[in-house]
Amino acid sequence: MRLVRYELLIADLQVPGMDGLTVIHEARRLNADLPVIIITGFSTEASAIGAANLGVS
Repeated sequence: MRLVRYELLIADLQVPGMDGLTVIHEARRLNADLPVIIITGFSTEASAIGAANLGVS
């Protein structure tokens, strides 16, 4: 993500080795305006709040 400027991030919240919120946080650190779509089979209130805190709408 550092070499290419992406136009959209589609992130699963359950990623091996790193949770999806961390992926979103790192992506937004590199590109604050990056639109994000979250997919997950394991939604929780905490993950929804975490995503909202990262600016995901």
